[in-house]
Amino acid sequence: MDESRRGATYLIAVTLVRSRDLDAMRSVMRGLVKRGQRRIHFNDEGDRQRKEVLAQISTLGVRAHVWTCKHNNDASARSACLFDMIPRLVDLDVSRLVLESCQHQDAADRRVLASGIRKFGGTFTYEHLKPVEDPLLWISDAIAWSYGAGGDWRRRAVDLIEEVSAQKAPRQRETRQPVVRRVNRVHFRLLLEPARRTIAATGCNPWTRRPTNGRRTWHDHVAWGLWPVQRSGVPASAPC
Repeated sequence: MDESRRGATYLIAVTLVRSRDLDAMRSVMRGLVKRGQRRIHFNDEGDRQRKEVLAQISTLGVRAHVWTCKHNNDASARSACLFDMIPRLVDLDVSRLVLESCQHQDAADRRVLASGIRKFGGTFTYEHLKPVEDPLLWISDAIAWSYGAGGDWRRRAVDLIEEVSAQKAPRQRETRQPVVRRVNRVHFRLLLEPARRTIAATGCNPWTRRPTNGRRTWHDHVAWGLWPVQRSGVPASAPC
């Protein structure tokens, strides 16, 4: 399995190979590597080499499945394609899945695959390998690139593709702005009107029941509406 990116579209190609054909196909793909190269990477190849590789792949009798997802985030699109891929692999009775290794996404791949296998009851094994470790990964790379390129390249690869599945883009979580609640000072002053009357009439703080002696305490600030703190209720006037 390998992936490709074309604008907003993320693509994954899975090539199906029978166990008895693995060694022979690896040998054929290694024979296509030019001097000085370690692997075939379609994005870096010239048109002449691409045509030669696709022509050679066509003779191998492989079949591929392609998953696409329009999403700008590679991780989200890849997870959506991987999860949808699992029931199809189960139906095809796949015994082993090899994915191209990429350090920053391997852990996420394993989580998605483990979750999908638990849900759909798959029994196949899976592992990540570097492209130089398994030449069969180059086939998926070529098919994904060609299908994504469109035009003549897609026409050359379409006979290798058995099925194309388009995935819906996963929903992005909305970022909600924090709600800022403003203090209504006028409202507090109306609630604290009885306390102001008590202080004005008796010179006594209704909460501490002590004379104010002309000094303002924290409770006085509340009572006069100078401090935006709401209390559960305003005590009734009481003698000092």
